[in-house]
Amino acid sequence: MRRVLVVLGFVLLVGQPLFAQETIGPFDIAQAPESATGSVGATWGNVVNTPVTVNEAFSGFSIIDDGFINISAGDFYEVTFNPPVVNVTGPDIVVFDARYDAGDYTLRTSYDGFSASFVPSSWVDSGVDRSYYYGGAGPANADVWGVEVDLSDLGVPDSATVSNIRVTVNNSGGDPLGVGAIGEPLIVAVDVPTLSSAGMIVLTVMMTTIAVLLIRRRIA
Repeated sequence: MRRVLVVLGFVLLVGQPLFAQETIGPFDIAQAPESATGSVGATWGNVVNTPVTVNEAFSGFSIIDDGFINISAGDFYEVTFNPPVVNVTGPDIVVFDARYDAGDYTLRTSYDGFSASFVPSSWVDSGVDRSYYYGGAGPANADVWGVEVDLSDLGVPDSATVSNIRVTVNNSGGDPLGVGAIGEPLIVAVDVPTLSSAGMIVLTVMMTTIAVLLIRRRIA
């Protein structure tokens, strides 16, 4: 058997977009959650004066156009990614917060049944502002802050996948906007039968063609 390194990115391997679908300051977000649940109080926040549910606030794009404002300590939201997020080298997700107050959050994942926890602290100002209506009042301007998180900090092994991420607010007054996944190429070792040079060329051309077709379909 010959061991071949295949670099096709998330598009081919797990269906996750390879290119950024939304850029928020320094953060390139490739995938938004498919759905969300949770208990975050009643004060929704939105860039338009329209109420949003927990599912609407924390799933889909744009990640930072809606959320919930002034939620209480202990409240949480949980997002589901489909396809799941792959733990690659470096940061895998970004958590966003509207900085009316300094939000403090604990993260857990479905990988270990929400056992391991991590409190990210390296928050940065994205340089992006939004004006949010909150529960019908406003709008009021807020800086959008984000923090990158490596799933390894939550005990997720390299190349393992995570479908659900739970975010719990630690201090009253949190203003969560949501979570986005960062898209990166993934290198995977694949065992294939020993081929002649010509056979390897044919295999390479086939794989490249599939990758190009999938990228064109994504762009279209």
